[in-house]
Amino acid sequence: MISGTVNNRITSSAPRALIVDGHALAYRMYYALPEMISPSGEPTQAIFGFIKSLRRTVETLLPTHGAVVWDGGLSTMRLELLPEYKGQRPPMPDAFRRQLTPLQNWVSLAGWPCLLEKGIEADDLIGVLAAEAEAAGAEVYIMSADKDFMQLVTDRVHLWRDKGGKVEVVTPQSVLEKTGVRPDQIVDWLSLIGDSSDNIAGVPGIGPRTAARLLNEFGSIYAMYENIERVKPVKIQLSLKEKRDLLLRNQKLIRLSLIPEYKGYWEKMKLASENKSEIVKFLNDFGLKSLLRLESQQQPPVMMQAELF
Repeated sequence: MISGTVNNRITSSAPRALIVDGHALAYRMYYALPEMISPSGEPTQAIFGFIKSLRRTVETLLPTHGAVVWDGGLSTMRLELLPEYKGQRPPMPDAFRRQLTPLQNWVSLAGWPCLLEKGIEADDLIGVLAAEAEAAGAEVYIMSADKDFMQLVTDRVHLWRDKGGKVEVVTPQSVLEKTGVRPDQIVDWLSLIGDSSDNIAGVPGIGPRTAARLLNEFGSIYAMYENIERVKPVKIQLSLKEKRDLLLRNQKLIRLSLIPEYKGYWEKMKLASENKSEIVKFLNDFGLKSLLRLESQQQPPVMMQAELF
């Protein structure tokens, strides 16, 4: 179990894996930072913020293994179930798109596995890597704010949310405090309430608190339908009866899928040495002078206060 400060985990003898949701981190930095332009006229704020945030996290966690995972497109299975899946999202800005290939190049230069599989969503691949790392006995940290990842949280798998120097570490206890349900109930909880960020509708009349109450009483959606006449109030019972097919569909949309090709990937997640000279050239080319100064310094582990979810 994680204690109050992140620094307490640095001395652990267990291997430590950091799995990064690449697009999510890059997007957050692109919108969080003011426009930055390289000497050649290329946008760089996503590159700058991504590198700085990842460097800060690495200095704190000191991972032995890891990967940066990128979205390879929407799942065919999910689109067949829901053609409008994630359809409300605006198109990717060109200025953001132009920073992705350089970012992926930097990730490889920094010694990290850089994974992108066409037709596979990053969430699914991250779920497989987290399970592989946990099975190998590692402490696992998923660097993402995506609430879908709460379904992966265990005593050894945590979410890591860097908020500009303050860190939020999501544990089983903090999932329960935030949602009212356990991590193994998150798929059912999200299926009941829906997920607007993915364009997934929930059951009318069921919000987060009602969903948590029902799952605490019955344990699962399956048990809820096994005892449907006991569901109160009657209005919710009728709504559940009417929306059974929607709920079954939502479970398939929200539950992370297994990617068999990445079973046994643990050894390939071992971090390699950085290519220092190429990283310096990269940072020079993009005019990232402050990152160059950091690169030349030996950074000690950083103490950060971890706020539970």
